[in-house]
Amino acid sequence: MRSFCNRVKIGVRKNLLWFANDDGTVKNLDGFKEVWKDCDFTLDNHLAFYCGTGWRATVPFLVLYENGYDNISVYDGGWYEWLMHDDYPVQVGDPASDDCVHTTVGELPTGKAAK
Repeated sequence: MRSFCNRVKIGVRKNLLWFANDDGTVKNLDGFKEVWKDCDFTLDNHLAFYCGTGWRATVPFLVLYENGYDNISVYDGGWYEWLMHDDYPVQVGDPASDDCVHTTVGELPTGKAAK
């Protein structure tokens, strides 16, 4: 998984299982560092966590918060709430590729939440 513009998307594909130990407990900071070792951000970046509605994003947020990080935030409305605003910006694609497009929610062809 890659972070896009230092925002960390927690999606269904790598949801909470990404952050859990084999016994079901939440990984500690070292466990998160291992998960994120190949990502294109560091813990020196400001990290804004989000997911579909906001609850999954709180897991890594709280682990970092408990370890003294203050360069973090969580978008608690998630993608669902973001899609309610036609003028909000949206990045489609990987910014490291030539296929990255910057648009607005109102210009998205699909995936728009009902108002």
